[in-house]
Amino acid sequence: MGILKSSVFNQFILNHTTLQSQERASSVQIFILELDDHIILAQAKGTHKYTVKIAYTSDEVVFAKCSCPYDKQGYCKHIIATLIKADSILPIEAHQLSLFEREKNSFTIERKNKDFYIHSLYLNRFQKDDFLKILALSSPSKKEDYIFKEVIFTPNDLTVCLGKSYFDNKGNVTLHLQQEEACAKLSCSCLNSTNQLCGHIKKVLEAMSDPNYKEIPWQLAFNKEKRRQVLSDKLSDFEDDGVTDWDELYTISYVMGRIYINENFKILSLKTSDYERLRNQFFQKFKFSTHQSIDYKEFIVFEKQDYCDSYTFQLMQAPISKTGAIKSPITSVDLLDKLKEKLNHEEVLFYSSLLSLKEKSNADKEDYLHIIKNPFGLEFFKSNNTQYYNKLTPKNLKFIQVESPALHTAIFVKESKGFYVLSCQVKTYQKTKMTHELKISGRFILGQKNICYIHNDTTYEVLNFFRNNEHQIYIPKIQFSRFKEGFLDPLEDHVEIHYSFIAPASQKVIKDYKMDKIQEQLIYLSEEDQYIKITPAVRYGEVEVPLLSKRKIYTENPDGSLCSVTRNERLELNFLHVLQSQHPSFAEYPIGEFFYLHREEFLESGWFINALETWREHSYGILGFKQLKNNPYNLHKMKVQTHVQSGINWFDVQTRIQFGKQEVSLKNIQKSVANKSKYVVLDDGSYGMIPEEWLEKLSKYFRSGEIKNNSLHTHKSNFLVVNELFEKESMDDTVKIELENYLEKFNNFHSIRKVEVPKKLKATLRDYQKEGLNWLNFLDEFGFGGCLADDMGLGKTLQIIAYFLAQHEKGNQGINLVVLPTSLLFNWKREIEKFAPHLRYYISYGAERDLKKVNVKDYDLLITTYGTLLSDIEDLKEIDFNIIVLDESQAIKNPNSQRYKAVQLLKGRQRLVVTGTPIENNTFDLYAQISFAVPGLLGNVRSFTSDYSTPIDKFQDDKRAQELQKKIHPFVLRRTKEQVAKELPPKTEMVIYCEMNHSQQRVYDTYKAEFQKYL
Repeated sequence: MGILKSSVFNQFILNHTTLQSQERASSVQIFILELDDHIILAQAKGTHKYTVKIAYTSDEVVFAKCSCPYDKQGYCKHIIATLIKADSILPIEAHQLSLFEREKNSFTIERKNKDFYIHSLYLNRFQKDDFLKILALSSPSKKEDYIFKEVIFTPNDLTVCLGKSYFDNKGNVTLHLQQEEACAKLSCSCLNSTNQLCGHIKKVLEAMSDPNYKEIPWQLAFNKEKRRQVLSDKLSDFEDDGVTDWDELYTISYVMGRIYINENFKILSLKTSDYERLRNQFFQKFKFSTHQSIDYKEFIVFEKQDYCDSYTFQLMQAPISKTGAIKSPITSVDLLDKLKEKLNHEEVLFYSSLLSLKEKSNADKEDYLHIIKNPFGLEFFKSNNTQYYNKLTPKNLKFIQVESPALHTAIFVKESKGFYVLSCQVKTYQKTKMTHELKISGRFILGQKNICYIHNDTTYEVLNFFRNNEHQIYIPKIQFSRFKEGFLDPLEDHVEIHYSFIAPASQKVIKDYKMDKIQEQLIYLSEEDQYIKITPAVRYGEVEVPLLSKRKIYTENPDGSLCSVTRNERLELNFLHVLQSQHPSFAEYPIGEFFYLHREEFLESGWFINALETWREHSYGILGFKQLKNNPYNLHKMKVQTHVQSGINWFDVQTRIQFGKQEVSLKNIQKSVANKSKYVVLDDGSYGMIPEEWLEKLSKYFRSGEIKNNSLHTHKSNFLVVNELFEKESMDDTVKIELENYLEKFNNFHSIRKVEVPKKLKATLRDYQKEGLNWLNFLDEFGFGGCLADDMGLGKTLQIIAYFLAQHEKGNQGINLVVLPTSLLFNWKREIEKFAPHLRYYISYGAERDLKKVNVKDYDLLITTYGTLLSDIEDLKEIDFNIIVLDESQAIKNPNSQRYKAVQLLKGRQRLVVTGTPIENNTFDLYAQISFAVPGLLGNVRSFTSDYSTPIDKFQDDKRAQELQKKIHPFVLRRTKEQVAKELPPKTEMVIYCEMNHSQQRVYDTYKAEFQKYL
């Protein structure tokens, strides 16, 4: 390559191309070359034709692009050849700098965040020179093939969407070009992080500056008058409405070679005729029903399709006479309207299948089956129309039965001279016919009164095979062996085949080969794609056949000749019925030799657990389960054995959980249940599946007690849970008697044994207070504590005092303890002196108290406060109390408090809590109070929080709330004022004025005088 006249071209080739490309440029032929204002367009031919485009200024080549696949170092040989050719044509003056080109570039580019600002650029008069100047300010960028997918023109704002394809949004970029006074603002959604304009912006600017590119009217965004011209047709509607800002009404866009005008919002511009149209549309005249006095009947018409050997179904309707006969006119039913009605699944399939037949020339087999199921019990009629253009009339309709029964197909093979002759018969509607006696059209067997749909594909193909071969097929004997092996033997799995030349086996042969009964029933499990195949098989002697095949059993006579053995149909049907009962989709006879389920349903959902258990119960052999891919599951069903024994205050539930021969500890099961996992890892690494119904049951089981030595230790206060969870057969006789006693008493509160009101009580108890006394005594008989939670003002203190006196009369002379807030000391003292003045009590309160000097045998009742209790706990915990009562027990609701820990150290034969507000803030308030009164009922703090407090308070779990309510119900007695209102005395309102003492009056007078002076 010699030196070119253009120093710009010369410098570009030397700096940006390889020597190898320069040498090869001589082989390139340039047969089209266009030179136009610093742009070179050329068609170059090397091995193929390629397009070359080059832009240059007097200073440099701005960009060069070729359509060839060259991807090595530098630019390709076609670009070099084009520059050489252009150099030879251009005059020398074209390479010299003009005064304009020597001027300093007037544009400056600035980047702010993701936006580029080109100062002194006006997009409304953007030209090619401007584009070249901008290119001179930025580095060459990688050229990519993008198309203009969409361009949106709004005032002084151009939005451009670039993409690789109209039909794929992957890789799309969006650009905005806005005119701001003396600068243009450009932005692109690509990831360009440099200070150079990206290739997407350059592509848009290049197209805007190209005077030959007229496909997209770029200036619409920057020229108001041009926008008005485009919108002129639309704007004519608003000329009389005074609308001037029409840019707000419409947006102009360009998509796939067309200009679109889109409404920004809907504006009504109505003419006189429009009002008349709207009135007619909205205010329609009342129409009298034409069918009120006419009964209509719907039915299905079975009709031959035009120009083909196929039939279709149509849903029709017609008026009927008083006798029920169909009358004209017969019209079709709107199936879309029918589908809008409230329908079940089968009814939806019925209508949608009719619609499918109407719209498709070749309907699916399933469509026919859904129609033939006929969930509405409609009548079928066969159309006798011979011409498609004839209207349906009652005269050319004939009533028929349409069904899809199981067809028993059999092929008979007999010898005839040098041939074997095959014929076929079909048994349906209790009638057996040879194929030549049947009228078959498409998939239908047409009878006089019945039409049978052939839904089995193999049966359909067999019947067609014989119909197409004149119903009798002759096979030369020399070819029969190959024909039998390649065709008849595989077909025998689906169709019965009778060989006239193979005699039935004798009873001796059958017994000798042990073929008189089924030796073994087998189930093979295998997988294909995402499905698990379930293939049942039976074994007669040494011969195994698939249960679902029609294959006969063949064996040899002593002389070596073949003989056939009839299979035990009754036993095989029993086997089949067991399988079909295990899944709804198994109800229909399968087409192949196997049933199948999706892997997710078979394994992950746990369907196999009950299925395999049933198969084992019937002694079926199961093969292939462990060979299923990614199958970590144990094939045995979880078995739980329990034995409930009674202790002093506890029920001991001994539990054994097994998967086959593998035993699982209660701790491991508890972890799985706590994590809401339906699997437990067994010792062999397999996963035992916990049935869904057992997850909730075991969860409740673990909530009722604690695990000790692989058995559940649950307090007798949980008798309701024990009775619910465990079968009577698993309980000791002692446990059964205890539970019956508890349930009888607790289930009928009013039948609790009545206690005589203590004689020394100086008060008359109301009926509900007597019931409270009976309930407290009842709890004592069973060794339980409780919570008296009556509303404030219903006499809880009086009921407790009466209970103390009743204890004395029963002979329980031990000292009782009442712990209360300081504010209630005076009230208790007053109530005792009023209702039980003979009751010996000691109040342990104040600095003068000294419990060590108190002889507890001298007192019936010890009263102390919660604050004093903390100080005296070392002395109080050494005393064996008869009854411990915590009044206003919400004072210990925090189980982490010192008060709660202190009262738990107290020793008492019975514990009671008394409160009008057992729950002040949340469910957790109950825990400390009930766990003090009835230890063991609610478990520990952690389990109560996770089992009840969090689900109820945080997630509003009604089921857990009901469970907790049921659990504590026997031990909480709460009556409200509304419930016992009839027993309460009339309300008395009193106004009592309290006089101030001298010092209070003096303070009051001082402040009174000060405020008077201020006012």
